[in-house]
Amino acid sequence: MRHIRKDIGDRVKERMNELGLKQKDLVSISGLSKSTVSKIVNGETNPSAEILLSLSESLHVTVDWIVKGDTNEAFKQEQKLFHSSWDLTELNLKLSQSEKEFILEYVNFSIARKN
Repeated sequence: MRHIRKDIGDRVKERMNELGLKQKDLVSISGLSKSTVSKIVNGETNPSAEILLSLSESLHVTVDWIVKGDTNEAFKQEQKLFHSSWDLTELNLKLSQSEKEFILEYVNFSIARKN
């Protein structure tokens, strides 16, 4: 029987691959330390409930999926919705600070113009 730590690490790696993330990206998005992410991915630690929640939010999956691999139809539908927001998050990582500020100004301008 496999250890739950290894299963969690495998699922986290699988999801990171699906999203095109490296460990440093997950560190940046989740706010977890580099060491913590490395230990999880390599199956060297059992993440706490707080860390599981952070991972689930960062990877757009449920805690149940991270821990047990469970999915359901409602989750699959929610996952589709997260992809568009994830694409924006991924793009945000690639932008310079000045580019981010410009886009934010444009969005705020567009919203103000509609009101």
